[in-house]
Amino acid sequence: MGPARPQRRWHHASATLDHFAVVTFHVDTERLRRQVPGQFEPEVHRFADGTERSLLSVVAFVERDFAFRFAPFIRISGALVDYRAYGAVGGERGVYVFRTSLDHPLVVVPRLLWQMPWQREPVRIVGRWDGPGPTALVVTTDGPGGLEIELTGSGHEVGTLDGFTDAAESVAVLTHPMAGWYGPATDLRRYSVWHEVLRPQAAVVKRAHVPAFAELDLIDGEPTVHSAMVVRTASFDIHTPPRRLR
Repeated sequence: MGPARPQRRWHHASATLDHFAVVTFHVDTERLRRQVPGQFEPEVHRFADGTERSLLSVVAFVERDFAFRFAPFIRISGALVDYRAYGAVGGERGVYVFRTSLDHPLVVVPRLLWQMPWQREPVRIVGRWDGPGPTALVVTTDGPGGLEIELTGSGHEVGTLDGFTDAAESVAVLTHPMAGWYGPATDLRRYSVWHEVLRPQAAVVKRAHVPAFAELDLIDGEPTVHSAMVVRTASFDIHTPPRRLR
């Protein structure tokens, strides 16, 4: 059972996420620390090979019927990709978002209103599903150094992933961060979401080309895959607007 649903307010939003995929990669903790604000402390995991590292994820989904509660008749849909790392600010666990690509002209709104690191970029997410898992799920972007990820379903739910104590922790950390931060140390901002507890299926990574992580100086070359998981559809509350940390 997950956290209780916060009271929905007039300025909050909601959306349905289809083809939801979380593909996670290893990153050197000290290298990650150099690329995030000082307030954000990366989460460190000890892996089966005896090394200690942190984790990055590409999170992709088709956002359907995004709407603010005060204007439910205005609905926005589009494919979206987040690039994020896992850690905490002030003891609160969550993610730091480096960049978001959205295939919609209104991407300019969160960028101007809330200084969110969003960019307009053609994003394509194509999935063929057989029940809860995909027979194929492909995510691509057409910007400079385009993203290419190809997944298939494994046929089973996520088990205990390397670096975690059990399956519940694996899923909770990688798919259930309700808090997130973005921006520089001098203007760090927090956002939050809520959703029902997800039961993702483990996925097999057939291809992962993620130039953005190298551009952000988080890795050299191609990333090392840690895990992948998928959810066919999920409903999210988005607690807008983001707030500056004080």
